[in-house]
Amino acid sequence: IIVTLTIFSRREQVARIVNQRVINDLAMLQLGTIMVWAYMHFFQYLIMWHGNLPKEARWFAPRSTGGWEYFAIFLIVFNLALPLVVLLVPVPKKTLGYVSIASVLVLVSHWVESTWLVLPASSPTLTISWLDIALPLAVGAIWIAAYAWFQGRQGFGPAHHPVLDELEEEGFQPGGDMQTPTPVSG
Repeated sequence: IIVTLTIFSRREQVARIVNQRVINDLAMLQLGTIMVWAYMHFFQYLIMWHGNLPKEARWFAPRSTGGWEYFAIFLIVFNLALPLVVLLVPVPKKTLGYVSIASVLVLVSHWVESTWLVLPASSPTLTISWLDIALPLAVGAIWIAAYAWFQGRQGFGPAHHPVLDELEEEGFQPGGDMQTPTPVSG
């Protein structure tokens, strides 16, 4: 969602509904998701390590040797540390560009995580085919092209949203400041 908003942020329909509050809310949602991801993975590893079961040891052994250990380090840095820093600092988390960079880092990290979860079982040493990179990029390109095509036909967001229409009638400029309009007494 955040990357899509960045791509289409120059359109009037998107600028109509995206403001500092929306960006901040999306950044906080992403931050919460990252923290839940880190929590679940850490405690899964801790439970498996503490249990010292052979079945789990067989799963972790190939992922910690043969070059695959760098994937785990990559995930900690680019799926946890950097997005966490970007999304915790007040100024970047209110800027769509920085939040979008954090989103791209998380997307790339999830591809790396999927690779790290699946490939070591089939190859004990680090081997990545060009298809492992080309297919996710192709699927992403097809998705963005289809999304852009549908948005070009239908427009972005609701055509007649009662709350947005009411706010505009009261003089509120969506995409501008974060202040709520003062009610008109009459």
